Amino acid sequence: EAGLRPDMRFVPLKSVEQQDIQSLHRIRERYIHQRTQLINQVHGLLQEYGVISGRGQKALKQRVWRALEDADNELSMLMRDLLAEQMTELDRLNERIQSLDKRVEQMSHAVGPCRQLLAIEGVGPVVATQLYSALGNGDAFKKGRQASAYLGLTPTQHSSGGIAKIKGIGRTGQVSLKAALIRGAHSVINTVGDKQDAKSRWLRSLVARVGKNKAAVALANKTVRTAWAVLHSGQSYCREFNDGSALMVS
Repeated sequence: EAGLRPDMRFVPLKSVEQQDIQSLHRIRERYIHQRTQLINQVHGLLQEYGVISGRGQKALKQRVWRALEDADNELSMLMRDLLAEQMTELDRLNERIQSLDKRVEQMSHAVGPCRQLLAIEGVGPVVATQLYSALGNGDAFKKGRQASAYLGLTPTQHSSGGIAKIKGIGRTGQVSLKAALIRGAHSVINTVGDKQDAKSRWLRSLVARVGKNKAAVALANKTVRTAWAVLHSGQSYCREFNDGSALMVS
């Protein structure tokens, strides 16, 4: 039945290289989730014994070791052993994540399309490899907006009774890639300063109108469109054209 519908859209097939990158990121994300779960669990366990830790992994590790060295607190020997084991597991997870981060960085420089994407502002090794894994050569999309919608970075629309309401981005698409794109967009916004190029002026104006968070989502949207143009055309990214306008492909 799907083959009889001319307007049916199909998920693009991935190459072996894209599948490898996707698998690498999925394993990396699993380790990151496990690390977050472990940190949250240790926070909760410490609070049960009246030991409060500051936010962040570094503060937690320092607090745990201080608690283990304190012979006067309420921690039993069993709990001390368990906490020490959790810290050892946390170190192992950090080592695995760092190892995968190195592989991601190596892949971003070894694969041609990923190297081209690294030239785009707000795109690092993680985003470049994920974008290439998701979009491939871009041939599955007619324009950049379709690629952005595929990743879940376009506004959602709710229509009823002939009235259309445009809302923010939904929860569809690749959550980890969207989060990485928005983090990259925030870093670009934070470094705009007094730059006078077209893109920086546009960003300052956008932040003044809608705030940093919405501006970051808008920039992430444009980043995907630009990435699609680079992948689809095979040309290198050029920040400025002769007329001074930044490369923004719709």
